[in-house]
Amino acid sequence: MARPLRIEYEGAFYHLTARGNERREIYFTKTDYGKFKEYLEGAQEKFMIIETPNANIGKVMHYINGS
Repeated sequence: MARPLRIEYEGAFYHLTARGNERREIYFTKTDYGKFKEYLEGAQEKFMIIETPNANIGKVMHYINGS
């Protein structure tokens, strides 16, 4: 079953999570975890992950999970 659509609007704050399919681990080494943190930092610089000035949370999540 598909995840419900995210509600997006300008100036919104979001609590984001990332986890594996069926809640399996997504980091297998410290290097994996470090790389994920780099993606989060890149998303923060690119999209302002803490607050979305534009309705673009879908783009933020696509960037993080697709990297």
